[in-house]
Amino acid sequence: MSSPYDYCLEVVRKRDYEHYLCTLLLPSPQRSAVFALRALNVETASVRDHITQTQIGERKLGFWYDIIRRAYTTDNRILLEHPLALALTLSIREYNLSQSWLLRLINARMRELTIGSFKEMSCLEEYSEDTHGSILFLTLETAGIKSIEIDHAASHLAKAAGIVTCLRAVAPLAGRRGRVGIPISLLNEYKVSQQDVLRRSNLSGLREVAIVMGSIAKLHLEKGISLVSNQTQKYPLIKRVFLCSVVYNSFLNRLERSNFNLFDNRLQSRDGMLLFRFIIKLIKKKL
Repeated sequence: MSSPYDYCLEVVRKRDYEHYLCTLLLPSPQRSAVFALRALNVETASVRDHITQTQIGERKLGFWYDIIRRAYTTDNRILLEHPLALALTLSIREYNLSQSWLLRLINARMRELTIGSFKEMSCLEEYSEDTHGSILFLTLETAGIKSIEIDHAASHLAKAAGIVTCLRAVAPLAGRRGRVGIPISLLNEYKVSQQDVLRRSNLSGLREVAIVMGSIAKLHLEKGISLVSNQTQKYPLIKRVFLCSVVYNSFLNRLERSNFNLFDNRLQSRDGMLLFRFIIKLIKKKL
């Protein structure tokens, strides 16, 4: 009989393969807990794409809100019926994970249900901190890493992750969901309408938007890595926790090679060299 952690591993492997590879390279004590966190992230991130009414999404996310709240009590109802709920609760109790980060993730997903598009780049960055950042901060907790400088680095890495996710999602969202995630202010600045994105027209203007967003993501990525580059001896696990930076850097490099064409099919494919890049990164003395 498979464990609840095996269930989480499969969820992440099937729906977030790049972070699945990252998590596999964590030490075994933390690995299971981080798979539970990543599975929660996958489950909550997909809610908006599978509902037709906001109220349904609120109920789905409300379920996870309640599970998280109960994990800090002795209330074990539902847990045996849902492997992710059980794995998450066990991880919370084993590592004394901060409730605030978990609830911040759920609250951010709740807000996403009611917004059409991000108004400003700062709104996307804030959302990225609330979602990707929460998972990173919780991962640091499982590793026992407490450092203001590393928290600052994680914040930059989360912003890079959110921007990369937004850029990568442009083609799938336009094609299947009829939705545009690019901040409206950027579209307006380069005279690109949401209909242009949905119809794949005005590609020159959209390319300018991609250049700006890609550059901002790159700056966040470089800043985050620079902040922890001298911390690897004090916190050996930080290299493994921050391996996800390789994923984001790989995408940004492919974006540049595609001449910032967000509809280039190469942006939707996996980096076949990713595991090799991870190993090289771990061998190096610094991130």
